[in-house]
Amino acid sequence: LGFALVSYVILLSPALDFLQILGMASFGVGSLLLFALYFSNIDRRFGLEHYGTLAGTGMLTSAVFSLLQYPLYTMAVDGAVDEVNMICAVAVAVCVPYTVWLSLKEAREKVEDLIKHPRAML
Repeated sequence: LGFALVSYVILLSPALDFLQILGMASFGVGSLLLFALYFSNIDRRFGLEHYGTLAGTGMLTSAVFSLLQYPLYTMAVDGAVDEVNMICAVAVAVCVPYTVWLSLKEAREKVEDLIKHPRAML
């Protein structure tokens, strides 16, 4: 998530070609990590019993939302590149509170688990 957000912010700098290349590389790494973490998080959160259904539902949702890239692509071709990058940055930034909440929840669960089972630390 962080790589994607950084990439959209970097891509807003029109005069710095090196930064734009760095932004595209950051976007590629961010996309790769996003799907890798998605699939591993399904297993960790829900187990393997309904893994295929959950993974498929997530991929279907991703595919439906990816249809938004075509109007955004048309906007960029028509000269609204900065606006498209800003829309993408805002869309990613909207997800940040959820990821912060989830990481805090997981940390709390880990502490509670260590309190209940102190020998697990060894």
